[in-house]
Amino acid sequence: MQVCKQKGDLTCLQQQSLQGCCGMGHTRWATHGMASVVNAHPHVSCGGKVVVVHNGIIENYQQLKAELQQKGCTFASQTDTEVVANWLEYTLQQNQQNMHNALQQFMRVAQGSYALVVWFAGALHTLYAVKKDSPLVVGQGPQEAMLASDISALSSSIQRVYVMQNFEYACVTNQHIKIYNQKGKAIKIKYMPKPLQNTFFHKHNYTHYLEKEIYEQPQAVEKTLAYMLPKQKLTVSTLGLTRAYCKQVQHVLFLGCGSAYHVGVTLAQVVQQIAGVSAQAVCASEFRYGTFVLPKHTVVVAISQSGETADTLASVVKAKQMGCFTLGVVNAMHSSISREVHHAIYTQAGPEISVATTKAYSAQLVVGYVLALVLAREKRALHCKNLQTLLTELKKIPSYIAQVLQQRQTIQHIAKQYFQQSQMFLVGRALDYATLLEGALKIKEVSYIHAEAYPSGELKHGPISLIEPNTLLLACLTQPDIAEKTISNMVEAQSRGAQLVAITTSPLPQGIKHVSILLPPVLPLFSASVAIVPMQLLSYELSLCKGTNIDKPRNLAKSVTVE
Repeated sequence: MQVCKQKGDLTCLQQQSLQGCCGMGHTRWATHGMASVVNAHPHVSCGGKVVVVHNGIIENYQQLKAELQQKGCTFASQTDTEVVANWLEYTLQQNQQNMHNALQQFMRVAQGSYALVVWFAGALHTLYAVKKDSPLVVGQGPQEAMLASDISALSSSIQRVYVMQNFEYACVTNQHIKIYNQKGKAIKIKYMPKPLQNTFFHKHNYTHYLEKEIYEQPQAVEKTLAYMLPKQKLTVSTLGLTRAYCKQVQHVLFLGCGSAYHVGVTLAQVVQQIAGVSAQAVCASEFRYGTFVLPKHTVVVAISQSGETADTLASVVKAKQMGCFTLGVVNAMHSSISREVHHAIYTQAGPEISVATTKAYSAQLVVGYVLALVLAREKRALHCKNLQTLLTELKKIPSYIAQVLQQRQTIQHIAKQYFQQSQMFLVGRALDYATLLEGALKIKEVSYIHAEAYPSGELKHGPISLIEPNTLLLACLTQPDIAEKTISNMVEAQSRGAQLVAITTSPLPQGIKHVSILLPPVLPLFSASVAIVPMQLLSYELSLCKGTNIDKPRNLAKSVTVE
């Protein structure tokens, strides 16, 4: 067995030449120990007989490590994965056990989440894999087999796939795939055809995937609307609900992490305004461990681009135990959340490659808009004429996004002027504030500039003390009824030396020195779908100026499958 490891990205491995017909690799970011060659995957047992790659976290690894050290095992890294390699090697040596027995025992003693691929010296042309809570798929081609954490990672030559379930393990060669349950009983594999999606993995004429995916948003939203509105009409069937149940709904709870949570913050306000139904958004990591009192007829909407977000998946399980009806809004078919919820809704954004989400975020928003309209219709919260007006405005969103994308030159100018700032402030009210939460996240995760969003009324309650000469204050003004309030806060910050940028649907009063990004006349209820686009472009342009790793920001992963 040859093992090659490097610190950094895949370019660090391009000079290496490994020959063979069976192998494994991993681009795992560090969860235990600093990012280093020693802590990088694959991990080899101290006797050199077992090699392991791993997604997830072994929560009781310290206990297992201490037991192994007492038995003479040595460790080179600070990772939990090396414990797995040593544990399997030691178990295999005891009473000359085989890998099947060792994996079955491992599932009984290991606590936490894991998707493991194991290679051991006794069978150099075979890979073993075991799964609990972290995603794992296996694919079969004419003369090869592959294991991966996501279907999209499989080679184009793979023709059919199987999504492994919890406490299953696999024995894989280039010709045969066998799946077993925790007791070692063989399972009949129900393969499915591998989806054709390789066209999404080319940048075409774009420099980065993030840039490409920002510009794909009009099409992503249009396709998602077509999916949610069959024959251009509202229907409860796309939501997995019945008309009778819609009338009973008392509360809607949106769950998500990161950008998905920000979608929920926006949609909770939209549902309340359109349908008159109580709604809230909660971080999935908080809901998972918190105490929440929910009305009897609560619809829980779990939002996740990958459909594998660990905290969101665990929250769905909890919500079902509480008796809630669960909806999943995901961008990946056959994902864990899509299988766990009562009904899955698939955004039609296509695969996202860049870590920072853009088109999936926009697609998730319009799914929520349709949910709000369906609830409003069934609860008779809107007159037919008003409902039709909202539907008409909803269908304009793709063209509005396309119009905003044409203002890139203005945004480039802003980025060149402010990319050296260490911090930025974003202010707005109501739906504008919800949108700014996502805008601030985009700037932080891609350009590494500390950007913070505040309800503009909170500016004077502390944050204004951080305003220094030339500090950038970006304001969002898409809600005409309260725009003047935010303008007053902008002027207040300007008097302390702030430089102003306004994302607005109406020109600001004369006399306020600022740079304006004027939006098309989007309906205030749907403004988040349009107002976010300038901030996505700004985060991209700031990153270009700073020279950061745009598609793979430091310390981040596309799919967060651990807590």
